[in-house]
Amino acid sequence: MNDTMKVSKKADFTGHTGSVYALSPALNTSNFLSAGGDRIIAEWEPGNPENGSVVARTTEIIYSLLKLPQQELLLAGQATGGIHVVNLNSRKEERLLQYHKSPIFDLALAPKSNLIFSLGGDGTLGVINEHDLSLKRIIQIGDGKLRVAAIHPQEQMVAIGVADGSIAIFSLPDLKLIHLWQAHQPGFSVNALTFSRDGNQLFSGSRDAHLQVYDVTASYKMTQKIPAHNYAIYSIVLHPTENIFATGSRDKTIKIWDGTTFEIIKRIDKISDSGHVNSVNKLLFLANGLLLSASDDRSVMAWEFR
Repeated sequence: MNDTMKVSKKADFTGHTGSVYALSPALNTSNFLSAGGDRIIAEWEPGNPENGSVVARTTEIIYSLLKLPQQELLLAGQATGGIHVVNLNSRKEERLLQYHKSPIFDLALAPKSNLIFSLGGDGTLGVINEHDLSLKRIIQIGDGKLRVAAIHPQEQMVAIGVADGSIAIFSLPDLKLIHLWQAHQPGFSVNALTFSRDGNQLFSGSRDAHLQVYDVTASYKMTQKIPAHNYAIYSIVLHPTENIFATGSRDKTIKIWDGTTFEIIKRIDKISDSGHVNSVNKLLFLANGLLLSASDDRSVMAWEFR
């Protein structure tokens, strides 16, 4: 696929009036949800970009979204530490969870363990029961912001990216700290993490603009250190079926990478591809391979691979 792959823009979604920070699949998995600085959660149809609809309005900026497919609920992490619980059928807020006092920068689900992780700006990791949304535990990882969580595909562990440039690994489901190391430059936050599909590699992206890869089976030995972007990397996502992945950056670009050689297949920018004019904050691959990108320019864009 990589030798002949073409990437083209499929659609622009321009209903938001503030920066877009969060993306999630919708209840109808061919659709998607977006949220951000305008305090609105919106649902979009990729094939009909002008037909966006408001799912919920909140009182604070939203930084993270997490769909709970079994309960048909959406969790929205916001700027003052609250987590809005929205029923995706009725589009009504059912609860407001207040387990943190600072922004919730990421939410992640470990379905086999029935655990939800909430990442606070005060360095606290919330461990939430998936079924009743009760707080099981708060883990203080550091003083700085926790930016991103990645769940191992076999749920052996969860990786947490920290503002000081470190990565913490906790075993699942017992949540023992099994590894903690200074992954990126001190003081340069780890903003993006994802495990490879087989779980043997961990990818990280940081404010130091480097993409790094670690061998999970060899005590997280670093195998790749790539100056991938000009500014901070904010998102790393794997294609659902192909051996490629994408990175999004504050430098306004999206880059598509070969998952074996770590060579750049495609650079998406404003001049060449009518890409974003501001920071790319979040990426999401839908199950059909459509890549979504959310930006400070108040838009979401959809990218098609052929």
